[in-house]
Amino acid sequence: MKISIDGPAASGKTAVGKSVSNKLNLRFLDTGLMYRAATWLCVKNNIDLDNIVETTKIVCSTSFRPTSENGETAITINGEIVSRALFTEEINSAVSILAKIKTVREFLVTQQKFIAKSGYIVMVGRDIGTVVMPDAHPKVFLKASLDVRARRRLSEDNLSIDETQFLQIRNNLKARDKIDSERKESPLRPAANALLIDTTEIGIEAVVDTIVGAAKKDVT
Repeated sequence: MKISIDGPAASGKTAVGKSVSNKLNLRFLDTGLMYRAATWLCVKNNIDLDNIVETTKIVCSTSFRPTSENGETAITINGEIVSRALFTEEINSAVSILAKIKTVREFLVTQQKFIAKSGYIVMVGRDIGTVVMPDAHPKVFLKASLDVRARRRLSEDNLSIDETQFLQIRNNLKARDKIDSERKESPLRPAANALLIDTTEIGIEAVVDTIVGAAKKDVT
């Protein structure tokens, strides 16, 4: 069983994916962590993400692998675990820039496909059902209103609902949606046969139950 869950930032992919994997006892990979780790690596080494040659050189000479830390999903860079450093505002605003670089994306997708081949898995991202695991069943695409996603991001960052911060995050998400959906390489879009779920007014458990039900139906 391979389940793909795609969608824009803060649509609920990670929380839903983790819960689905737990209920079905499957491996879990948030591919966004790989792109964040690659972005963090470039930032740490003072590499301009607009410098495609240098960005490609450092990312494509690095091994990114999923792991766990204190029960949470994490990622290793050449065997070393990185975690909270991947969720700073600097990384949030830069990751989509790196993700649209063709050579970088091809390299990370190759690693993701290798991980998918080694067994059943729930994988979340933006191009899982369309590119990484086109054989996934079910293929799920989550969406939610921009305002709800901005509030979720504020909650994730443990920030109060401050109007200025809300508008800043909302604008950042809108800009990221544009980059992700308009990039030439693996743009953000639902697979042709994807199960579309709007999470704007639906709780995580209801979404999880829908996906688990669809997964079980596929194997019966």
